[in-house]
Amino acid sequence: MIRSLLLAALALGGGLFATGAAADWLVAKDGSRIETQGPWEVKGRLVVFTTAQGELASMRADDLDLGESRALTEAGPAPATAPPAPPARAERSAALVITDADVEHIEPELEEVEGEASEEAVAKDLVVSTWQQNTGPEGGVTIRGTVRNNGNAVATGVRVLVDVQDREGQSLGTQDAILTSSTLGIGDSLSFRAAFSDVQIIDTAKFTVTSTNFATAKSAAKKAPAGQALAAASTDEASGAADAPPEDAAPPEDEPPPDEGDLEPEDDADFSETGGLDVGG
Repeated sequence: MIRSLLLAALALGGGLFATGAAADWLVAKDGSRIETQGPWEVKGRLVVFTTAQGELASMRADDLDLGESRALTEAGPAPATAPPAPPARAERSAALVITDADVEHIEPELEEVEGEASEEAVAKDLVVSTWQQNTGPEGGVTIRGTVRNNGNAVATGVRVLVDVQDREGQSLGTQDAILTSSTLGIGDSLSFRAAFSDVQIIDTAKFTVTSTNFATAKSAAKKAPAGQALAAASTDEASGAADAPPEDAAPPEDEPPPDEGDLEPEDDADFSETGGLDVGG
């Protein structure tokens, strides 16, 4: 009986300890929130934090509202309440759930990433996969389409600029599209819509998709081996040149000259260069 009471008390105490731990929060400028495990830290142009799953990650400081993040962390999340019953035939809004698999993790020593390279990588990976035009009963043209994230990073602050044109390629009007979400996960798609009430007939539409990265330090980790290989290759060449004997020098008397067939060539460093394409319709 006493043992049962002790076990029950320990279980109750553990539950209170687990629920009493306060979480910190990061708030993106597009309004999305990210729960962190422990406090986050600003390091240069990055904010480094530990996800709720215990993995180290980062975001660009320019993509975050640090003041709102501190205020939300100090205030704590609102207490959970039972959601009201949904109305009949209510239209469900699109939602995106960011899981641990969507967050790119970094090593602790990778703290700084060039922001311009990150933006270019995201821009070329967000593509308009499908689009169509519709004419309303009272005239006007509406463009509807889908944007897909073909990259390896979650995109936030997504924007789609629609430019409708005539047969001569002249612009008839441009407009920022209305999106179902401003955040786009890896391999996910979102829908957009742009209405042009003063345009009656178009020949084609062009699209410009812009956004920012959720985490960028992984791209720096991919770039590091090439730079390290280049430095290592230069060091090995310099060391080999310093240690190599003159061509006319005879081998030591107590050692036979090496057989050329036993020599193995050194591996050459392999370098690659990638580029990106602008989004087009």
